[in-house]
Amino acid sequence: FYAGTGGVVGDGVTESGEANTVARDPEIYFSNMASRISEEFIYDASFIKMRQITLSYALPRQWLANTPIQGLTLSLVGRNLFFISRDVQNIDPESNYNNSNAQGLEYGTLATPRSYGVNLNVKF
Repeated sequence: FYAGTGGVVGDGVTESGEANTVARDPEIYFSNMASRISEEFIYDASFIKMRQITLSYALPRQWLANTPIQGLTLSLVGRNLFFISRDVQNIDPESNYNNSNAQGLEYGTLATPRSYGVNLNVKF
């Protein structure tokens, strides 16, 4: 074992129901733990997110009466604004480690960008 560590005693019980007292080599213990998903690394990914808000104002038709414009709407848009509720802080459940088969893995993922915008819709 590593110099003077005496090993790692894992939590749990033996097959006979007594407390585990067997020390293991830390390198082997933690490498085995990393190769399987255990309950201590599983989190509830439930969340409620304010994904998009749009505030729009349509100009009254009488303001556009002497123009070729039939309608004009101005909108303010915000995307990925905030989380209303989530169980795991600092992780966006919609972010992904990569674009292949790695669902549910979080590995230093970048934050989801927040964006703001203005839309102008003109009808002729």
